[in-house]
Amino acid sequence: MMPPEKLFESLVKLVIEFEQAFPEQPQYDPPEHERVRYIHALRAMYDFLRANNAPLHFTRPLYRLAIKLSDLNDGKVDPLLTPTPTDDKKEANPGKVTTAWIGHANAALGMVALMAAGGSQTEAARSAMRIIGAEESKLVSWCDEFRKPANNRRVWSSKACVIFDSGWQWIEMAANDSAACRRLAKHFFNRAATELRKQAYRFPRILSVAIPEPELPASTAIRTYCKQHSKAANAVQPERRIALRPSWSRRNDLPSDVD
Repeated sequence: MMPPEKLFESLVKLVIEFEQAFPEQPQYDPPEHERVRYIHALRAMYDFLRANNAPLHFTRPLYRLAIKLSDLNDGKVDPLLTPTPTDDKKEANPGKVTTAWIGHANAALGMVALMAAGGSQTEAARSAMRIIGAEESKLVSWCDEFRKPANNRRVWSSKACVIFDSGWQWIEMAANDSAACRRLAKHFFNRAATELRKQAYRFPRILSVAIPEPELPASTAIRTYCKQHSKAANAVQPERRIALRPSWSRRNDLPSDVD
């Protein structure tokens, strides 16, 4: 078993690498740049697990997923990342990705929560617009669509539907407490802003307000420890810093000890 101090040092290194891949104020770049961030994070997790003697059957899938993402930047599509046909024509669904649908679901939930607190749909849409940045007419449309019976919705993401239905139950339980409904609305609007911001490079007008990401408690604890033990923190700084750029995501710069 690895000594606790070595385990902690490897965890600090993992957090440092994740912060490089996913900074607190990220810039949402074109897909090939975003893939590099995920490749970097996969590599960091791979290194962490291998440093802590994880078996290859744990780490090999991370390596292979990084390779598959790297292939996308080289114009090659692995079968794992090929869309599954959704109709009799054997064609992939060209609609919005799940992340966008989840953003719509959370925006709709925030509006429903404000309406449960006594506001009108127009007032709820304007409140959502101030936080999320989407157009008022789109917000109203998303809200109307998700409030339809499940079998009548034109929502092409089962996960988004599950999120909306689950959130609606929370709103119904808080329906008699307007303050609680407003807190729920803020929570859902923030989640919507986070999800839709991931699509901002495709829809540059969709967001105008930046919502800070919540800081993970584990990350906070590690930062505190590093400040108190700067010598230990400096000792685990990566020896080689790799700029996040498309050219980094090449097969020959990925881990090479597994097939």
